[in-house]
Amino acid sequence: MNIIVFDREATYMDYLSHYLKESKEPFSISMQEGGNPASTPAHTPDVVIAPFNAQSSELFQRYTSDPKTANVSFLFVTEESYFSPEMAKLQASGPVAFLNKPVTQFELISRFTNLIKYSKQLVYLDQTKSELESQKNQLEDMSIEQGYLMSIVAHDLKSPLNKVLGLIQLLPLVGEMNAEQQKCIDLVNKVVEGGRKLIDDILIINAYESHLEPLKFNDLDLNVFVKDSLSTFQQQAENKNIQLHFVAAESIQVYTDKESLSRILDNLIDNAIKFSQRDTEVFVSLRKTKSHALIAVQDQGPGISPEDQKKMFKKFQKLSARPTEGESSTGLGLSIIKVLVEKLEGRIEVESEVGVGTTFTVFLPFRD
Repeated sequence: MNIIVFDREATYMDYLSHYLKESKEPFSISMQEGGNPASTPAHTPDVVIAPFNAQSSELFQRYTSDPKTANVSFLFVTEESYFSPEMAKLQASGPVAFLNKPVTQFELISRFTNLIKYSKQLVYLDQTKSELESQKNQLEDMSIEQGYLMSIVAHDLKSPLNKVLGLIQLLPLVGEMNAEQQKCIDLVNKVVEGGRKLIDDILIINAYESHLEPLKFNDLDLNVFVKDSLSTFQQQAENKNIQLHFVAAESIQVYTDKESLSRILDNLIDNAIKFSQRDTEVFVSLRKTKSHALIAVQDQGPGISPEDQKKMFKKFQKLSARPTEGESSTGLGLSIIKVLVEKLEGRIEVESEVGVGTTFTVFLPFRD
């Protein structure tokens, strides 16, 4: 522990040295030549003891602005009988303490010990902050690298799947197939389509998480938009004899990204149909509050257990509820919804009861 004392009286340094021997902190003490705070010390101190005067702020600034001495602690000795605004400003800027003359041994050791502890804590916090910043940068680099790798792998996987799909389409040209062969072809086709859907979902969520997909905000009539989106699922619903209902609201205009909202709504409606039994109903309804437009998608499916609700928005999560007729599920649909809703500065909530059904509600903020 290196201590520099700024004072013109050598005897003052002697009795400070004598006092500090009781502090249990190993130290070496020296006087700045000439006692001039404006000059540069011969070595880097850990603690500076100096009189509090007109030069104190200059001394403090000179040390703390230099990276080599940025963490130095100051103990100013003052003859003032009150705590001035200048003292408060200095103390708020770093490890600074004040001693009133005449200095007693108890006060010196107490102030000195506390100052050292505070200084060590600041150094530790600086080191911790630096380590955390370094870890954050490493994680960001790893995330970017993982994103690029994922995109490359996804694109490379898509090519052979497209070739398989092309070969399947050529098979009927070879000759007439029996029912068993056609069943096998349909199964292969289903597997290939499931793989293509998984790749598409990976590319979508990677693009949005990596900020590679820019948002384009425009005015949108929500009633018209949702009604049009719902109509595209009519055939899928009829295949399971599921009734689709649209509950419109009074005119709702939102300023949002149409493509992102389309993906959100398509995933929610698709899931509602896939996870519902035959001969049930799905409701899509709109309403608004003073600050948000609300889109609710309600099904009469198996519901989501409390345990599954804790993980349902995470990637590649297979929940206990399964599509009712073997429809494919990549485990990315809900995570894509969550990412996109947050990009639109909204939020999504879920209400679900096992054996009764589930309602997802998307909150979109109104923008000035």
